[in-house]
Amino acid sequence: MQIVVYLRTRPIEPDLSAAALTRQREAVAAWLDENGATLIGTFTEAENSTKSRPQLGAALKACREHNAALLLAMTNAIGASPALTGVCGYLAGVRCHAITHPEANTPAVTPTAPDVVVYYRSRPSEPEESERVMVAQRQGVSRWLSVHGSRVIDSFIEAEGTSLDRPALAASFRACKATGATLLVASRDAIGMGSSPTINFVSVPVAVAPTEITPPATLPMPANTPARLSLYRRFGSSALLSVYLCNPGPGPLTGIVLRSSGVTTKLGPGVSVTAGAERQLDLIEPGCCRLIDAYDLYTDGDRLTPYALTFVDAEGVQRSAGLILGPDDPIGAFHAFKFDPEPADPARGGRTR
Repeated sequence: MQIVVYLRTRPIEPDLSAAALTRQREAVAAWLDENGATLIGTFTEAENSTKSRPQLGAALKACREHNAALLLAMTNAIGASPALTGVCGYLAGVRCHAITHPEANTPAVTPTAPDVVVYYRSRPSEPEESERVMVAQRQGVSRWLSVHGSRVIDSFIEAEGTSLDRPALAASFRACKATGATLLVASRDAIGMGSSPTINFVSVPVAVAPTEITPPATLPMPANTPARLSLYRRFGSSALLSVYLCNPGPGPLTGIVLRSSGVTTKLGPGVSVTAGAERQLDLIEPGCCRLIDAYDLYTDGDRLTPYALTFVDAEGVQRSAGLILGPDDPIGAFHAFKFDPEPADPARGGRTR
């Protein structure tokens, strides 16, 4: 895991600032060692009476450029400066880790719990999945509010469809700008066959509720599914990639075995191959996508993920196919298997030439 570190100082209170900076550096060194992370950059904010944090913006930019996570070295208040609140999980679209120093004894102004504007999402075209996710979102928001003691001043629900426009997100942003509230995102997970939202706001504070959404076991076959046996990947809970095996038909598949392994650079020096995994399914009906794998891009398969598939087709013939996915292969897209031998009619999923 690659890490960009964000340090904070308070120049107008030099003694407190120096002590806080020492604690931050010690805590960062311990965190990096404990998590086996690689430091690729450090940014230090000189806090003052304004709310501007240019070094935080620079740190987030570096994270996006290097596909790294952000480590906040201290969330506690430094002297009279406010604490950093509501920044765990994701910040402006970047995975974020934070260190809190319960032993810190510097005089501080106790921060007031921030007001929040809550951003929910739904997907009317998939009502059952939308309702399931909405229940989980409300539970996650309730947990976040109980921990932080914040007050909800407004909420918006995005009705997601085929358009990339997100008017409810724009309205949430405007409400935060007008009131100084924190934007509380109920969930960043994709809903059904939808996509995960991209939230890159820096000018308003953003928090993500601890919403636990298990990926659906099945997904409907969308109109743009290729006429071949394919894998479909989407982001699920906690930034996991959920992998679905999609059968366009015309007949069912049985005795399905999918084997995979990850090639990664995140588990130590050099390139590592993670232990192989095997998933089995008894049946995939035509026109159906079944959940068959899940992994974390940060620690498994950030380079290559090879898949080997065997199954029995509708005519009772065992077939074999393979597929290799790399870091540049898009999420939220279909990836067709290559058969050995290649089928004469891809729509039939396994008939040989």
